[in-house]
Amino acid sequence: MASYRAQGFTSYREVVKAEVHKKYCDVRELIDHVISESTEAYRGTARENDFFIYHDARKQFWEVGAKEYIRIKYPEMERRILRITGEFATEVVKRYKDSVVGDSPEMARALDSYGFADLELSMLFHVSLTSVYPDNDPRKFKMNTPSEVWRTMTRCWEVEPTSERVIADIEDWPRVLRAIRDAEGTIVLGEALRNRWQRSDGKGELKSKFRSRQRKSTLHGRPVHPDGQEAFDRLTQPRIDALRAVVHTGTAVENTIALRQEITMEIQDYSD
Repeated sequence: MASYRAQGFTSYREVVKAEVHKKYCDVRELIDHVISESTEAYRGTARENDFFIYHDARKQFWEVGAKEYIRIKYPEMERRILRITGEFATEVVKRYKDSVVGDSPEMARALDSYGFADLELSMLFHVSLTSVYPDNDPRKFKMNTPSEVWRTMTRCWEVEPTSERVIADIEDWPRVLRAIRDAEGTIVLGEALRNRWQRSDGKGELKSKFRSRQRKSTLHGRPVHPDGQEAFDRLTQPRIDALRAVVHTGTAVENTIALRQEITMEIQDYSD
């Protein structure tokens, strides 16, 4: 077996850590990441010194040892991590005190509602689109190995989800909150954007109906990553040239844009 130094490590502890991290993540590293990234995001803003952090009900994040880690390493942040405390803690069962109750499925906004779905579709789209490239072309999107999946995912993340998609969904949050309030906290049919949530009456699982923007028929044309642009042009240009040859009105540009969107949808259907 090669020594740990030959493998690029400085100690056996690093070797063990790298092996463990293939399956598990230390919750302390998750806490460090959440706090450091949040701090960096607010640096230089009006809320630099008084922003709050919310994390969902992942049990490892809220166990006694994790909370003690935050108290000791980040004493200034302990009070700024949102949780149920004080008089409100008397209104919930013991397991939720000094913790959170988790998200209602209707509150799955932005990334959870369709952002990650956009990313997944973008990956499939680009794999299909660049299948015309030679296998050794560094621009090709592939998912044959974990490293190829990671490279494909990180590149697609550059183009999807778009800012417009994220903003539009977040701006819809107030309406959703009002709907949850009107339903007295129970699941709001038609707003639960994930499948397989429990029915409020306890009678099995609730399979929620997708919002219109999540149905395949209404999905938007996919943005194309620069690495896939040549393949996209190869596919679309002959049809665009043919369109321009027969269209001599002021709607040619609009028709060209529509055609590009139509073709991206065709590739997406093929990916599915």
